[in-house]
Amino acid sequence: MSTLYFAYGSNMSLGRMRQFIPQANPIGPGQLLDHSLGFTTPLDEEFRRQWGGAPANVYRKQGQSVWGVVYDVAETQFSVMDKLEQGYQRVLLPVLVNEVVEEMWLYKLFEERFEDREQAVPKPGRQYMRLLIEGARQHALPREYIEFLGAIETEGNADLGDFHQSQHT
Repeated sequence: MSTLYFAYGSNMSLGRMRQFIPQANPIGPGQLLDHSLGFTTPLDEEFRRQWGGAPANVYRKQGQSVWGVVYDVAETQFSVMDKLEQGYQRVLLPVLVNEVVEEMWLYKLFEERFEDREQAVPKPGRQYMRLLIEGARQHALPREYIEFLGAIETEGNADLGDFHQSQHT
C-alpha cells in the first residue's frame, strides 16, 4: 500500500529522494497552506558538517504557504524515511494538490523558538539550498517560489546568483 508524502526541503530533489527511496513516485507540486518556510538550528553537528548550515522546517503562519513536492511512497518505506529524517517528527497535515486538499505525511521539527523571528535566524548551507532550488525546478513549482528560494541568505555566502542564473531556462 502506498501513501502521500510532502517534501519541502532537500527531498524535493528527485535525485536525492531516489537515493533513499528508489521507488518514490513524484505526483507533482503541492502547497502547505498557513505555514511558512524557515530554517532551524541543526539537532546535531553531523548535519551542519554535511550541509554547511541549518535544515528547512515549516512553521504555522496564517495566510502564507510553503510549496513542495508530493510523492507517492510505499508505506513500508517510511521506516527508511524516519531514519533519514532523524530529529524530525512525521506528522499528517492537509496539503493542497491538484486543487484538492489531502492529508499527507511530512516531516517537521517541533522547535518553535524562531516562530516570532526575534532571535537570530539560522541560515541554510549553500549546497543544501541548491537541492531545494533544483527540486523546485524539476517539479515546476511556481517561478515566484523558486525566486524566493534563490533569495534566501546562506551560510558563508549570501548569494546563490551563479546557481540561479546558470539554471534558468
